[in-house]
Amino acid sequence: MSEIDARELSGDLKQHERLNKILDVLADQGRISVHDAVEAFNVSGATIRRDLDHLASRQLLRRTRGGAVAMLAYDLPLGYKADKSVDARQRIGALAAASVEAGDVVGIAGGHLALEVARALSARPEFVDQIEVITIVTNSVNVAYELSTRPHIKLLVTGGAVRPRSFSMAGDIAKDSIRRYRFDRLFLEVDGLTAEGPSVKDDVTSEFLSSFVERSQRTIVIADENAIGVATVCSMDRVSSIITDSTNAPDSVGNVAVTRV
Repeated sequence: MSEIDARELSGDLKQHERLNKILDVLADQGRISVHDAVEAFNVSGATIRRDLDHLASRQLLRRTRGGAVAMLAYDLPLGYKADKSVDARQRIGALAAASVEAGDVVGIAGGHLALEVARALSARPEFVDQIEVITIVTNSVNVAYELSTRPHIKLLVTGGAVRPRSFSMAGDIAKDSIRRYRFDRLFLEVDGLTAEGPSVKDDVTSEFLSSFVERSQRTIVIADENAIGVATVCSMDRVSSIITDSTNAPDSVGNVAVTRV
């Protein structure tokens, strides 16, 4: 860790802030030592070792003698993602949720942006005094938790194998569950977007999301400015609209209009 890094990270941080900073260092530099972290965060070696052990138990890093190294690849659970671009994510969520109508069957798939869509739907004033006015099917543990106590939402969860680094479900059980429904609209959070179509980071998730798209009348893609994916989910002709916070996004991708927030 450089002296500049140490100065930027120093200060009286709470544990969750310190954990985020540790993960940021790992993402940038690939490793962190207990000695450097002690100096940067102005806490004891025992505190840093507990932080590293905590993150290692959640498979977010690998402990080494005297420190830790980054996993080869990971997608941070929402509770550990740095609190960046909150306003942009909320604008994406609000705009997406505004398109939902009473009686809709809605699919929500993804991570932090999908959660913002769920939060916006849970607060729609014209729905809150009704009972099960919309149906939501999701593969996201975080979305399910957010909506589980909302009486105006009938909540269905796909089941399937939970992917511990993203808190989402995929695999055969999830795909079989999706095939039981027809969706008026699907909010699909993706990791990348090109003229060939939206993409995610792995084939297992891509295969599951493709099943979601096949059952949906309208697919609304949501993506942030850092979207980078490798496994294509579907072709662009299956996408109805795109919502993003990227200031560099084009006005359209193929024949699909892009809305920037």
